[in-house]
Amino acid sequence: MISETSDFTSTPLSMTRSVASIDIQVGSGAQSDFTLESIYLYNSRNKGRLMPDKTLYSAEKPSVAGTAVSTPLLYDGADITTPGKASAGAIYTFEAAAGTTQDFRENTCLVIGGRYKNETTSYYRVDFREKQPDGTLKYLPLLGNYKYTITINSVAYSGWDTPQEAFNALPMNLEAEIVKWELGYDEEIDIGQESFTLSESRLVYLGLNDGEGTPFTGFIEIKSSKPWTYELSESAVGITEEPIPWIKATRRSNTHEDIIDLVIEENLASKRVVYIHFKTENLTHLSTVVQRKQNDPNCYIVPPGGQVEFPVRKVYMVWNDEVMGDEKVDDLPGPITCGVIWEEVENLVSVRLNAEGDRGNRSKLLVTASGDEGNAIVGVYINNILRYSWHIWVTGYDPDNNLNGTTYPNITTQVDYLFMDRNLGATTAMPGVVTTIGLLYQYGRKDPFPGPNAHQGTITHKTIYGTQIEKLQTPATEARIGSNNMHYTLMYPFRYYLDHTDWYTTQGTSSNSICQNNYLWLDEDGDKGMFDPCPEGWRVPDWTRNAITGAPAFNPWHAFNWGAWDRVNYGWATQDGSFYPAAGYIHHTTGNLTQSGFYGCYWTATPVPNQRGVYYVVLNSAQVSPTFNHFRSGSAQVRCVKDK
Repeated sequence: MISETSDFTSTPLSMTRSVASIDIQVGSGAQSDFTLESIYLYNSRNKGRLMPDKTLYSAEKPSVAGTAVSTPLLYDGADITTPGKASAGAIYTFEAAAGTTQDFRENTCLVIGGRYKNETTSYYRVDFREKQPDGTLKYLPLLGNYKYTITINSVAYSGWDTPQEAFNALPMNLEAEIVKWELGYDEEIDIGQESFTLSESRLVYLGLNDGEGTPFTGFIEIKSSKPWTYELSESAVGITEEPIPWIKATRRSNTHEDIIDLVIEENLASKRVVYIHFKTENLTHLSTVVQRKQNDPNCYIVPPGGQVEFPVRKVYMVWNDEVMGDEKVDDLPGPITCGVIWEEVENLVSVRLNAEGDRGNRSKLLVTASGDEGNAIVGVYINNILRYSWHIWVTGYDPDNNLNGTTYPNITTQVDYLFMDRNLGATTAMPGVVTTIGLLYQYGRKDPFPGPNAHQGTITHKTIYGTQIEKLQTPATEARIGSNNMHYTLMYPFRYYLDHTDWYTTQGTSSNSICQNNYLWLDEDGDKGMFDPCPEGWRVPDWTRNAITGAPAFNPWHAFNWGAWDRVNYGWATQDGSFYPAAGYIHHTTGNLTQSGFYGCYWTATPVPNQRGVYYVVLNSAQVSPTFNHFRSGSAQVRCVKDK
């Protein structure tokens, strides 16, 4: 055992067991497509054994000591271009146990940063896995005195935008081969007792504090054996020189063990991230500060005869977000008014500013429901221009206090999906009635469209009062390459945009549509997205949640016992008593309701990787198919799950 001296003096040691060597190289098959720029080592151990624990000794079993370091070690610049550095096998780490699929975020692994075909830098996860003769992949432990040569053989597509996103996901788009061999006990590796620890490697703040204009505060405690410096940057891989006005970092003193105090201004704009780069003599460390979007819900539940009051600040936040492209605005000056856009029952709701009146981005709406049940859309106008709208779900159903029969036994994953017992917008859960159908949504849009008025016969949308639903071709002549149609959907929530693939953006003609945004119903971290249509505490079910928690990437319905198709009531019953009605769908190129009573289509929030579609479940009289790929301009029903 090595004990640290009080003055942190560095003592060279000849390691005979505890250190594994890692060599990363770009193979000939990938050199023309991929440029290696950085390597992150995640979950490395902070201690190792000079000799294995002889009571547990096995030549192929690691003798693990210490705890996993949450902050990844970064190798870039000269570290991967200079002989004797990372590219020549100079990444060393203590022994680690073999990883698992069940909880892969605790695995020791690498994240590779680089440019695919000269595109912007992106990131790829690489686990220590070895291909078996039968083609399966087996997780490898990291053993002392072994060298692990990782050859990047091919890169199929760009990766994730940040190292953390790549770490949070299973490996994709990069194929690497790992070969290990024993170094022997005659290679000496000098490692001093240099240490550096952070109390927080990732801090997350909300957008708005409880007080009006009150900033957030926090701190990071640093303990180091050597002098260190720090810089703030908007990049995880380099220092950006532009000032970052929304965060202030102040070092209390100038000692090895020190504290950095943080002051974070409130945020009505989009999600913001800053990286604090720490540098000691031989080590680089990274701490991430995230300030989330103020993600108020887009749907509010109101009981018949009840009221709900909610802020309009999301209007200003969304229009100041990068998602608006060329239509992004820093401010929306002008008086605020509000009104009902459409409703399923005449005079179902009324809406006005609350008693405080027009207070700009601090204003609030007060919605009052009549004694009926149904759905309505209310909106906020600024300078008489409709800028945002919300779904008001008037129902006696309270999903937070009516959870019986909405979940299922889950013994194969670590994710427990708790479903509502009815569709979003449904006022009943009874099979066979149209009030159980709920609403229809284009993927990624927050605003619903009325469901069908019947299961069979002459089928149209339910009758609504107010602005009628329009069918409109995606505005190809106005959309621009690099821009998007989000602003149209906010100002015209009653328009159903027709397109062959995706309503969001158009390049030239509708048949040449490209998909540009995978983060509308979920964000980059797999959390509930800014345009998710479910009420507070609920979200559209997704596959990403499995990746975030480390469970296998099953679809959210994989463990359902679906029972049988109900021919009388036009839907599929599950054996736990839930019912999934078949509302059909709105056709993505005609805008016509079709297949009501024959098909049920239910969205997930997760796009198909590198494609234009989204995973959704289809149910009909023949089968339940939970892995279909559906066009984003099509429509489907939503069954919300409890948010994590």
